Amino acid sequence: MFLDGGGIRGLSTMIVLQELMHKIQDRHKLPSLPKPCEVFNLASGIGTGGLIVIMLFRLEMAIDQAIDAYIKLTEHAFSERKWLWWQEGTFKASRLEEAVLELIMDALGLDKIKAKEVRIFVCPVSSRDVSPPTRFRTWNSSGDAGCDCTIVEAARATCAAETVFKGINIGAESIHPRGLGCNNPTEYILQEAISVFPSEGISCVVSLGTGTVSQIGLDVLSHSPNTSSRNLVDTLRRMVADCEDRSQNITQQFSNIQDLYFRVNVDQGLQDMLMDEWRRVDDVRKYTEQYLGRQDIVDQVERLISRLLVEPTKQSSTTYSFLKPGKAFR
Repeated sequence: MFLDGGGIRGLSTMIVLQELMHKIQDRHKLPSLPKPCEVFNLASGIGTGGLIVIMLFRLEMAIDQAIDAYIKLTEHAFSERKWLWWQEGTFKASRLEEAVLELIMDALGLDKIKAKEVRIFVCPVSSRDVSPPTRFRTWNSSGDAGCDCTIVEAARATCAAETVFKGINIGAESIHPRGLGCNNPTEYILQEAISVFPSEGISCVVSLGTGTVSQIGLDVLSHSPNTSSRNLVDTLRRMVADCEDRSQNITQQFSNIQDLYFRVNVDQGLQDMLMDEWRRVDDVRKYTEQYLGRQDIVDQVERLISRLLVEPTKQSSTTYSFLKPGKAFR
C-alpha cells in the first residue's frame, strides 16, 4: 500500500482506510475493528503520507486513534509559519518534531518500542538530484544498507519531501526538498515487494490519493501577495500532478490484470484545499464520505476488500533499522 502526501488532505486517505477496516470487520464478522497493520504486509508513503504510514504500521495505531492523533499533529505542525523569505521551509520543523515525539510517547511509551512484523518504508528524497529516493526501511535489505535513524528522524525526513519543512541531515544522507520526481513511487513498492516476498505472489497494490487540484481555484491563490501562500500552492499543484501521472502509468502497466492495482482518490471537493488548512477537517471528511458513497467507488472498494486478508502473513524474524530511541528521546 502507498499513501500520497498532502498535509491535512492526508486525512482523506485515513478515512478511506477507516472505511476499509469497517467493511472487513462486517464481511468477516470480527468482534473488533482490525488495524491496518493486521491487513497489509507492506506499506509506504511520502511526505505526510509517510508520516501516516509510520503511525499506522510502525506504531501499530488503530485507525480511529490515528485519525484523532493526525488531526492534532497537523494543527500543531502547520499552525505557525515562517515569514522570512530566505528561510528553508514554510513551517517550523521543530514543531513537527515536537508533535511526532508526543505522538510516539502517547502511542507506545519508551518501554514498548519493539520490532514489528509488517514491513514499511518511507521515501524522503536525497539532495542528489539524479538519485532514486532514499528508502528508510524497518528492516535491513540485502545490498542496501539504508539509513539508520530514529522514528522522529524518519518522520522529519519524509515530511521534508513536501518542501514545506526544511531538510535534515541523517548520517551521510542529506535529505532536502528537490521538487518533483518521487511523489508517488509505487514502482518502488513493487520492487520492495518482490525483494521481501520472493516466493509469494502480490495479492493487490493499493494507492490512496489526497485529491486532485482545481486549476481555477489555485490560480487565484497563486496570485496572492503572500509568498508563503504562493509556495504552498506551487508545491501542492506539482505534488498532485506528479502523483496522478505516476498512478496513470501504473494503471496502464496493470491494465491486463484484473483487480491487481487499486487507486482510491477523492476527485471532487478537495481541489482548492491547501495542505496547511487544518481547520477544514470537517470538509475533508464530508467530501471523502461523499466520494465513498458513489456506486462506482462502492463497487471498487468491494472488489478491493475481496483481495485483502484479515490475518497478517507470518513472516520470519528480521532486523529493523529505526527502532532505537536515539537522541530525539533524550
